Amino acid sequence: LSANTVLEGRFFSTRDYEPGFANSAPPETIIQQNGSNAILFGRNSFSPRSANIDTLQPTVTLSVTKGAHSMKFGADMIFQQIANFFPGNFGGSYSFTSYANYANKIPASFTQAFAGPNTTGATVYPNVNEYAFFAEDSWRASRHLTINYGLRYDYFDYAQPPVLNSDASLAALNIKTNRIHIDPRDISPRFGFAYSPGENNKTVIRGGYGIFYAVTPSIFTGTAFTQNGIQVQSFTFNGAAIPVTYPNLLAGIPTTNRTPSLFVFSDDFRNPRTQQWNLSFERQFGASTSITLGYLGVKGVHLPRTRDINLFPAVPVTAPIQGGGSFTFYQHPTLRPNPNYGRIWLAYSGADSTYHGAFVQFTRRFSRS
Repeated sequence: LSANTVLEGRFFSTRDYEPGFANSAPPETIIQQNGSNAILFGRNSFSPRSANIDTLQPTVTLSVTKGAHSMKFGADMIFQQIANFFPGNFGGSYSFTSYANYANKIPASFTQAFAGPNTTGATVYPNVNEYAFFAEDSWRASRHLTINYGLRYDYFDYAQPPVLNSDASLAALNIKTNRIHIDPRDISPRFGFAYSPGENNKTVIRGGYGIFYAVTPSIFTGTAFTQNGIQVQSFTFNGAAIPVTYPNLLAGIPTTNRTPSLFVFSDDFRNPRTQQWNLSFERQFGASTSITLGYLGVKGVHLPRTRDINLFPAVPVTAPIQGGGSFTFYQHPTLRPNPNYGRIWLAYSGADSTYHGAFVQFTRRFSRS
């Protein structure tokens, strides 16, 4: 635009297709012997499968130099169209407790999953659009000191699961299977400096601090699309209750009752955030050698994790010790507060992490050209 103003735009397009093919048509077969898995053959329980991502990333940056200031203003956007196909147990899975039972076609259990009526079944589209806007300035305050500071805003727009499980027992607990909370408050200040004391510029002290946000992975958000008790319906039969003979499969969704598990997001789910800070001291020796001593700290908060909320409080249980005596431990009762469901996984931002690191770096330049 002018000698001290530059407008730069970039556009990236990528395609990542990852198909997985079934190794055979017959159902997965697991044969146990003496209580342990002895052999497994047939179709893998999650095959065929695919994970496809089409990504568009437009960016624009306006750079302005004015006196001792070098400023940048811009926007960085990422649009991901995601199609995941994970048909767990759609091809059926048989389990036998011995080779003899396998030879006589007497399975101990049989599992088969189906796409729920009027749903996309094992195919989900956990798309996400990322919008980021930033402003920063590099200020050369003096010959010895440069200060960098800036501000960034991130907005992560997650596609919402399309299926609402309207079970009254879930509504009473405000559990919604069609919601991923979007947090619009992701503001990131950043600051850094480089200071070179003295006149020979052989010593440089650098430091910085910043806040950074990250997108929640689609493999995590996508689980809420399928585990709502409706979209993917899985049935397990045991012993004489198995309605088909090995290696046949059910032709349609059975009418028997089941206790599905759910995966839902908390009302106050947040995006992962890290605070990062660093400090380093660099000293040059001679014309081509330097040593750097440095420290890096990282504090992660709002990291995603899950817990089962369909549990009664743990109670003390006493168990015998072989050879005599006993010990007490705590265990959740097998009964569940909501007997209509098994596990109800709640995704929430309750994990954190801390990292501290120190390093020594030796640099030797072997050529001056």
